[in-house]
Amino acid sequence: MLAAAAAFFAVTTSFAQSNDSDVIQFGDDNTSKVDQDGRRNDSRVIQAGDDNESTVDQYGRYNESTVVQIGNKNESHVDQVGTGNGSLVFQVGHSNDSDVDQYGSGNESLVAQLGVDNRSDVEQRGSRNSSLVLQLGEDNVSRVEQEGRDNRSLVAQVGEDNRSAVYQDGRDNSSLVAQLGEDNWSRVDQEGKRNGSLVVQLGDDNGSRVEQDGDDNRSLVLQVGHDHWSSVSQYGDDNTSSVIQTGSYHSSNVLQVGDDNSSMVHQTN
Repeated sequence: MLAAAAAFFAVTTSFAQSNDSDVIQFGDDNTSKVDQDGRRNDSRVIQAGDDNESTVDQYGRYNESTVVQIGNKNESHVDQVGTGNGSLVFQVGHSNDSDVDQYGSGNESLVAQLGVDNRSDVEQRGSRNSSLVLQLGEDNVSRVEQEGRDNRSLVAQVGEDNRSAVYQDGRDNSSLVAQLGEDNWSRVDQEGKRNGSLVVQLGDDNGSRVEQDGDDNRSLVLQVGHDHWSSVSQYGDDNTSSVIQTGSYHSSNVLQVGDDNSSMVHQTN
């Protein structure tokens, strides 16, 4: 009786600690590779179309990954190392490319690519960082790097040939980048705690650079039209900056060094 009970609990424990992988493929020449090392990792891959490629590597425990590829020649790579990380990649179209690397615990990433030749890179190191990337159109490129904890990034690109880069190092930093148009460029660097950046580009050929080094800094950049340039640099704590550009060919540079500085720039024509 005791031997039977011991065998039962051994089998139960084995199932409880096992990894789970499901792969569903419709079409021709699709490739899926899943490597799981640890316990209670979960992977789902769905491919519908031709020549799609998916690679999922999970090392640790309680990591979850879902990859959905609908179309042709889409490529996805997911690497999860740690505990309780979550990744969702959704690709619809042709020749989209996504790379998600998560190291730590409780990091969350969502990448949605709808269109052609979009590229997204997400790297998260630490705990409870969250990233959402939405790309709708063609040839958009996004890179997000998060190190620390509780950092948040949202990137939305609608159009063609938009470029966005977000780098966060610290904790509780938040960044939102929205690009609607063509050939817009944005870079956000945040180092410290509780910094907030909002960049909205509506039009074509706009450029924005935001750098925050310190705590509790706030930056708003709104560009409507075409061929605007904005640079915001904040070094210190509790600085605020607002830049609004409408029309065409405006240029603004804001430099704040110290604490509790406030700047407002409004350009129109």
